[in-house]
Amino acid sequence: MKKTTEDQLYVMGWSILAMVVFLMVLLKILHLSLADILPGCILYRVTGWYCPGCGGTRALAALLSGHPVQSFLYHPAVDYVGILCGWFMVSQTVEKLTHSRIRIGMKYHDRYLWILLAILVLHCVIRNVLKLLWGIEIPL
Repeated sequence: MKKTTEDQLYVMGWSILAMVVFLMVLLKILHLSLADILPGCILYRVTGWYCPGCGGTRALAALLSGHPVQSFLYHPAVDYVGILCGWFMVSQTVEKLTHSRIRIGMKYHDRYLWILLAILVLHCVIRNVLKLLWGIEIPL
């Protein structure tokens, strides 16, 4: 039986989830946070301008702590990816457990990546315009 893109993404999804759970447990045991182990934005440190990923670490930490609104304010792409991946995994699991009797498995489409790219670019542009025109800096 040929593996579909969805089958491959499903296996990757469970692998990533296992790594995230392992990392969260490890950080809890070591009394650390994501900010303690990640270096921060190099582009921001060198240039003073925000990159498309600025705020992503804080957004991920907020989302994993159960604060989706705070996560969205830090970086909306993290919530978008979380919702997309969450529904993909749930829908694929239901379809696999029912042996395709319940066909709700989300299918992969390139448009999801284009939407993510648009969110990244808009987030970066808005943050830098706020800084350039009004001097509003988002603390890192």
